[in-house]
Formats: sequence, C-alpha cells, structure tokens
Amino acid sequence: MHRLASATEFMAMEVDSEKQPIKREISPESDSSPPCPKISIHDYYLSSVSSTSSTRIV
Repeated sequence: MHRLASATEFMAMEVDSEKQPIKREISPESDSSPPCPKISIHDYYLSSVSSTSSTRIV
C-alpha cells in the first residue's frame, strides 16, 4: 500500500511540476493571441454540444 501511495504521490508531483512551467510559458502568449482561437474553439464546442443534445432529445 505504501509503495502504491508513494508512486501515485510521485506521479502527482511530477504532473504538477510539469504543469507549472507550461502555464508560465503559455500565459504571456495567451495574453497576446490565443483569446480568439479559444473563443472559436469554445463556440465550436458549444455548437457541437447543442447539436448532440438536440439529437438526443429528438
């Protein structure tokens, strides 16, 4: 049990350490360009979700 817990904890620590530098690299770029692609992707996701929900209702 201890080995499993330590392994999962280590994995979580690794993921966190990997996420933080990525966020730092993305944040300055997201301030300049990504807002537009994010919005378009979000709209596309909403449209796809609405279409799937409507088909489910029908």
